[in-house]
Amino acid sequence: MACDKKVFQHGSDLFLYFSHIPICEKVPSIQRCLSTRIPYIFGLFCASYSTVFMVIERTIATKSYKKYENRHKTLGCMLILGQIFMGGATTFAIFYKFDFQNAQEFCTGSQSSDPYFLIIPEAVAILSNVLAFFQFGRLMSINRKIRVGSSSNNLSQKYQIEENLNVVNILRAFTKCDFIFILIYFTMGIPFHLIGKHMDSAEYYALFEVIYFVPLYSLIMPAYIYRFSRKQRDERMTRMERKIQVSEDAYFQFIHNQWT
Repeated sequence: MACDKKVFQHGSDLFLYFSHIPICEKVPSIQRCLSTRIPYIFGLFCASYSTVFMVIERTIATKSYKKYENRHKTLGCMLILGQIFMGGATTFAIFYKFDFQNAQEFCTGSQSSDPYFLIIPEAVAILSNVLAFFQFGRLMSINRKIRVGSSSNNLSQKYQIEENLNVVNILRAFTKCDFIFILIYFTMGIPFHLIGKHMDSAEYYALFEVIYFVPLYSLIMPAYIYRFSRKQRDERMTRMERKIQVSEDAYFQFIHNQWT
């Protein structure tokens, strides 16, 4: 959602720039700006809270691992709605002080009359992702301790413990990428909102495009996650092959123990 709208926006900007339309008519309309920027901001912040809500789900799964598999889909639906709500609330806050009357020469969602309506949502996103990142590490440690002391658990509970470890391990690649992106993206954006009003227009827009590197991130992150998931799959296959390669002596020893 975020990247599609940005590609459409910049594509139409290039069309206007290279067209033979009079200069005064090349300024994009406010309707086109809002139709591209609002979905972009909404998609960006929905994605930025992905790690937070995944950690909430895994924390609940870890705390109630003895009965978690019997839960219905209500929890997942509530978490999805919570993530959508956070994205919507953040988008509303960012555009609360937006100038809806005058068209901009370059459509952005960061030109609010009050920069703190931009800074506070970004600071909340940074803080929540920092807490979620460290909680993810704690979940790995907690589930390993539960597995060590799980001798009294039944098969279903042991499966849930192993599933928690596998899911947390697989999602670790995503959380690392997402955490680094959020930390750089929003941390660079906060001072930019404060000094942007005092910058020349050309410098402002040039720095704006340098900071908000979402298209580049959308290419790097899937490649990294694919490589990480492939590595995890190879490691699981190697462990499985080691377990099934049992020495023939083990079978004779097992029969001997059954007879004696």
